[in-house]
Amino acid sequence: MTKVLLALAGGIAALSGCATTTTVANDDQRIDTAYIAAVEQAAKRFGTQVIWVNYPVKREAASR
Repeated sequence: MTKVLLALAGGIAALSGCATTTTVANDDQRIDTAYIAAVEQAAKRFGTQVIWVNYPVKREAASR
């Protein structure tokens, strides 16, 4: 019984470590769609294709 509880506790701990801390809606709002469109339009003119591994995000202005 103790081994089963330890295995269960270990499994729960492992799964909780995979939880994400960011929300999808927050990330979607930061994606720089204007930059993506400009790059893809330029690539189309040269007959190439862009494959985004990580979408570019808008940078926040530095506060002083």
